[in-house]
Amino acid sequence: PRWRRVLTLRRSRLLSSKRRPPGRRFCIPKGDCRIGQTADRAQITKGNTTHLRGELPLGLHKTIGKCNGPTKRKNPMTLFSPSHVDQLCNLLCRVGEEELLPRFRAQIPNPVHEKTSSFDVFSEADQAAEDRITEALLTMFPDALIVGEERTGNDPAIIKKMADAPIAFLIDPIDGTKNFTSGLPLFGTMIAGLSHGEITFAAIHDPITGGTATALRGAGSWLRQTGLSDQRMRVSPPCAPSQMNIVAGTNFLPPALRPTVQRNLSKFAMNFWLRCAAHEYRLAASGNCELLVYNKLMPWDHAAGWLLHHEAGGYSAHYDGTAYKPIHTTGGLICAPDPDSWQAARNCLFAPES
Repeated sequence: PRWRRVLTLRRSRLLSSKRRPPGRRFCIPKGDCRIGQTADRAQITKGNTTHLRGELPLGLHKTIGKCNGPTKRKNPMTLFSPSHVDQLCNLLCRVGEEELLPRFRAQIPNPVHEKTSSFDVFSEADQAAEDRITEALLTMFPDALIVGEERTGNDPAIIKKMADAPIAFLIDPIDGTKNFTSGLPLFGTMIAGLSHGEITFAAIHDPITGGTATALRGAGSWLRQTGLSDQRMRVSPPCAPSQMNIVAGTNFLPPALRPTVQRNLSKFAMNFWLRCAAHEYRLAASGNCELLVYNKLMPWDHAAGWLLHHEAGGYSAHYDGTAYKPIHTTGGLICAPDPDSWQAARNCLFAPES
């Protein structure tokens, strides 16, 4: 038991007397009471009895009552359980069936509004889906910080709060909204769970097929489809740039870099862009394309996909080689099968004109 390692009194002394002089010190575990707190103030409970001022009951099965001392940060690897994954996958399926597909099929109205351009749009479906997901997440995790693209995405301060939040969620209710509003069945819903800035859970749901790609930190990436066994997702084997299929939306690149990348795309096997990061990450995590290149890094667009690709065995980094974090919104991102293929692809993409 945990207390056996931390109480410094010997068993013989415990058995010899039920009381200790006031002020006698015990070694209290972190998170339960303040380190070195006197037994006068520590509350030690056995059954329904609370003992104060150094009084300890006979026997060794005791529980030290919690105080306002320093608490140990929960391991982010264990923050989300498989049962949480099941609940969140079911949530995404329900939202897709009840909020997204009826509007996609024009069974109910779906007004569309522009944000910054005719390409950057949002619809009533985005807001309805985000509200449903937010409500469900707060029911499951009442203290969670929720960062949704539509409701809180315009507040830069809330993105920074993710670095310190014990638990946070990023929501992209419809990734590929332009496809959705154009009647193109290529869109998805993405959720990422974070703990103190570390991405620990990801789900990318395709409402059209009903399949959901999920990842838990340290547990791999898996594709869930109704009626089928879960399938392990793995990135493709490393290869040379000339054999890579590459996703690159060059319109979002900085003007100074765009001509260089566009010129070098011909060095790769094939390049394309789906206007939907949800499906692009799923393609790379399942080994159906080798390289993803992004410049604009809004966290709800990339956090879930980054973990899915990472847990499928992939490697990614900013253009300068530094590690990606969900609070980073600049620096670009390249995702490849492994570090060597990442470096080879980067060298090829940014090679100056000879």
